[in-house]
Amino acid sequence: MDMYPKPPSMPKAVVDPWPSNMTDQVTHLAGVGRTTETVKDNADDIAGLAGAGRTVETVKDNADDIATHIGLETGIHGATAAATAGKIVQRGAKGEITGFMPRASVTRMTGQDVESAAVTPLAYVTVGTDNDGMTDEADKTKITIKTSGVYVVTATVNIVGTAGGSLRQALLSRYGTGLIVAQASLDPTNANGFVNLAYIGYMAADEYLVVSGAHVAAGVTLAYTLNNLDVVRVG
Repeated sequence: MDMYPKPPSMPKAVVDPWPSNMTDQVTHLAGVGRTTETVKDNADDIAGLAGAGRTVETVKDNADDIATHIGLETGIHGATAAATAGKIVQRGAKGEITGFMPRASVTRMTGQDVESAAVTPLAYVTVGTDNDGMTDEADKTKITIKTSGVYVVTATVNIVGTAGGSLRQALLSRYGTGLIVAQASLDPTNANGFVNLAYIGYMAADEYLVVSGAHVAAGVTLAYTLNNLDVVRVG
């Protein structure tokens, strides 16, 4: 009998705490083909991807945020309905552009006397819409363009009087170029009637539009009413 008994044998895991496959496990954690990187290197990379100060978010959270952003269909990338240069324009529910479009709409409900053989500018009375300062209280016969672009212009004129003479017309003039861009005639055998004017074209800032009345009927005064004049920038 031994005087000093042998200590009990220890489990292998205690005697050799480094399993034979530990290197393989570390390599697996480091990633295939990245044997020169340690697990700590990978952890640092992940922290860098997550972003400084964003310790609550994981890399997956960031990836989900990016996927959500890409999938957005409204209000993305700073799109705006305001008049902001260099910004993407938002559209409305029907696909219309909701950004700033200069426009003015004016009306008059009472007749204005126009003498024979004279071209008389027709004045409006009421401003229904003007979002670009195109109307002028000091001169209600013109609409002045403030923002260059392509404009659509429409007008309706009511002519009231007695039948006769050789001519009764409404004219739409574009000053800056001095051009009559639209005109419409009423058969002078008709005592009363409406004529419509329309124009589309590029206009520079400070050019202005005037609707005029003209007729030839010696000694006769006709009443011209500028029922409406609408100006809107479309491009």
